[in-house]
Amino acid sequence: MNQNMKQKPHTQTAWIYHEEKHYCKDCGWPVIMACCNDETGALFPNDDWIIYCANKGCQNHKGAGVFQDLPRFVASS
Repeated sequence: MNQNMKQKPHTQTAWIYHEEKHYCKDCGWPVIMACCNDETGALFPNDDWIIYCANKGCQNHKGAGVFQDLPRFVASS
C-alpha cells in the first residue's frame, strides 16, 4: 500500500478496485467496487457486490454485478 494513502475504514462500502492494477477497458478510468445497497440491489438482485467505471460518461458507469469473475470491461495491468 502506498504510504501516502490512508487505510480505508472497516465501515467503508466502496473503494477504487486495486488502485492502478485494474481499470476500464473502454476509457481507462479506475473502476469502483461497491457493496450493493437497496438501490443497486434492485438492479443486480443476485449480487452482493458491483463494480463500475468511475467515469460518468462511460457506458460502463452503470456497472455490473460481481459473482466469481470480474466483468469484461475490467482490464488489469
